[in-house]
Amino acid sequence: MKTLGQQILEMTLSESLVKTILVVYPGRFQPMGQHHAAVYKKLASKFGKSNTFVVTSDKVALPKSPLNFKEKLSVMKKHGVTNVVQVRNPYQAQ
Repeated sequence: MKTLGQQILEMTLSESLVKTILVVYPGRFQPMGQHHAAVYKKLASKFGKSNTFVVTSDKVALPKSPLNFKEKLSVMKKHGVTNVVQVRNPYQAQ
């Protein structure tokens, strides 16, 4: 059985059937800062805005996570980030 690394290497070296790459940028974003928005914009410019997504949760846990999803989305929109998806756990997005 091939390891995941071997499979990825073979796909990279051969003509791959992969047509579209989806980019998932996970995080708490409490709140999203200019540096986060810059990373998103760099990813979107490389892979396409319609293929690049920010994923975050609605978890509120003071003091480190004061913003809910709606509040985070509002801040992200001010940075020009529109492809935002709410998930339970951004680091294991489903």
